[in-house]
Amino acid sequence: MQSDKDMGSKWIPPAVVDTEPVVKISKRGNRYTMWTESWFKSQVRGNLRQLFMQWPRRKEVLDAVRLEEWPPTQAGKPRKRPVVWYICSECGAKCKTAENKHNHPIIEVDHIDPVGKLDSTPGGLIEFINRLFCDPKNLRAVCRPCHRQKTRSDRASMKETWR
Repeated sequence: MQSDKDMGSKWIPPAVVDTEPVVKISKRGNRYTMWTESWFKSQVRGNLRQLFMQWPRRKEVLDAVRLEEWPPTQAGKPRKRPVVWYICSECGAKCKTAENKHNHPIIEVDHIDPVGKLDSTPGGLIEFINRLFCDPKNLRAVCRPCHRQKTRSDRASMKETWR
């Protein structure tokens, strides 16, 4: 087996290479819980997706479709800050970044080539990370309804290939 120095940037942590299920007993509050492989993978996947939300390339994609407007306030006075919109690259709808009282759609960043599942294979974690933090050319800003529709079709096509 190669040493850590010989492997260079292709070094994979032993926990990723180990294919046996992760089982650990930990105390949470007044009860003991068991870490299963599926629980562990969901924690890793969720934390990686949270990192993706902070990723500068994601913000670049959103900035590319950002639109600022300076309409007067309801009282007719000039605004101190602009009204910020994001334009959906699929349907062209004006979107916001968070829930709002006017029910405008929410903008999301979509992977054109789907990220897919986090596999239990030795290189599965590394492949998942590479697909998640991909080139910005593989990302686009879409509204939530368009993103849901694309995700459903991607999952349906993935299910057919898994069969």
